[in-house]
Amino acid sequence: MPADSDRAGHLRGPLTYGWPGPGRLVISADDYSGHRIPAYFTQLDRKSIPLLERGFGWVEEPYGR
Repeated sequence: MPADSDRAGHLRGPLTYGWPGPGRLVISADDYSGHRIPAYFTQLDRKSIPLLERGFGWVEEPYGR
């Protein structure tokens, strides 16, 4: 959806972003009412996420169940 949408509840105007510190990201935009809405992100260590560290194993259901 374009950043300049005029439908209620959606963004109005450009997105802005910045890095306030190492491993941190802030993205913000104005909503239709003109209120500034920020989103804060923090970089995680990949080893702290179990699925990325050990991988994913599919579980096969037995045929005919």
